[in-house]
Amino acid sequence: TQTPILIGTTFSLATIMLFVAYDSNRNVDIYLLSLLAFVLALCASAVAAFTVPFAMLAAIWWKRAWRNGLRLTHAYRCMPFFGLLLVTICVHWWIALLKAESLKELLRAMPNQIAEVGLLTWHVILQMFWPLPEPIVYPMQTPGWPLPWRFIPLAAMVISLVLLWFWTHNTRVRALFITLLISALTLLPFAVLPRIDTFGYGVAGAHWKYVT
Repeated sequence: TQTPILIGTTFSLATIMLFVAYDSNRNVDIYLLSLLAFVLALCASAVAAFTVPFAMLAAIWWKRAWRNGLRLTHAYRCMPFFGLLLVTICVHWWIALLKAESLKELLRAMPNQIAEVGLLTWHVILQMFWPLPEPIVYPMQTPGWPLPWRFIPLAAMVISLVLLWFWTHNTRVRALFITLLISALTLLPFAVLPRIDTFGYGVAGAHWKYVT
């Protein structure tokens, strides 16, 4: 069922909207409501809510910090959200360890998951401009590739972000940079959460459609 994703995305959007409102008027009550909405988003779907703190930083950077770069004073209001996200990651690892035979078993699968982030990110970007069928997400794994080669899409994504960063003074390039960055971060659960089942969580790429 897609219900957890829909609920998690709804509360994720509420979190961002409340945070942007707080950033404008500094009303502490609105900030606390934003934190509450984020907790509910994490409870509904940690995968759907994973990108929210990064989206907050992107919003702050877009509004005021892109000229001189992000500073600690720009980011400290996001720290409680990153703290909640870190707690969620720890809980996921703890549950996975209870079910796994050993930590080594979990870590053995992580390189493949991390390599898939780059490939799935390019799929999400392509899906924005071309209506690909959703099942294409699943066969995009590259079991026939040697492991080092599987990191080529991820390396290409990182290089693209670095190159775009140098032209972020241009508004259109800045928008493209944030689009690519958030698309990649949407799939970050593949890189940090253990036992991400592609068939169970492959719709992580589809979250972008809900957010837009």
